[in-house]
Amino acid sequence: MDEYLNGRTPNPCVICNRKIKWEELLLKADSLDAYYVATGHYAKIEHNENTNRFSLKLAADSNKDQTYALWGLTQKSLSRTLLPLSDLSKPEVRKIAEELGIKTANKPDSQEICFVADNNYERFLRERVPEKIAEVEEGDLIMEGEKIGKHKGIPFYTIGQRKGLGVALGKPVYVKDINKETNTVELGNADDLFERQVIANQINYVSVEKLEVGSMVIAKIRYSDKGSLAEVKFADNEK
Repeated sequence: MDEYLNGRTPNPCVICNRKIKWEELLLKADSLDAYYVATGHYAKIEHNENTNRFSLKLAADSNKDQTYALWGLTQKSLSRTLLPLSDLSKPEVRKIAEELGIKTANKPDSQEICFVADNNYERFLRERVPEKIAEVEEGDLIMEGEKIGKHKGIPFYTIGQRKGLGVALGKPVYVKDINKETNTVELGNADDLFERQVIANQINYVSVEKLEVGSMVIAKIRYSDKGSLAEVKFADNEK
């Protein structure tokens, strides 16, 4: 809620995975005198004996790979986790589930956040923090430096959004930038969304102790992104 109110788009699954699904689950495992926990995530965990570090690696089913949502896991959590679906495809898992008589075998996939079941973040915010939403003001929609309309409040927009913008320009336009200080939402064409640089914070180095400046990595900014080749220009423990 804080992220939306500040004009940013949160990724609650990442925090939930680290803090709730794993840390709390491992505490439960300890109480049961169990060492491992097993989950149905599509990813692989490997241990490097030379560095004594655990790595997250892509699942066999690239369409379902969930490493993006697991990047926050600690070395301790990874060391105590089993991922039995790592080498299976989703159709194979459904087939096994069907053979075992599991009623969710053919349940449709969901891309929604579990606690916002209808995927309506505006409704969720209005219900959970009505006093904060009451303070939200309308502002200007900007494109190419010109005011082209009004927005209903920055918490209700996200970078890359195309639908529900309230303007008809005869072509698809997208949210390019959200500025809380000026209370403006900037729109642009599809090409305007591309950036050449990204600064990431809340770093968690998994397979390595640190990143080396000049090294090449694959960078991705959302779960469904295929990733892009990128060069590390700066790196420390903060960003």
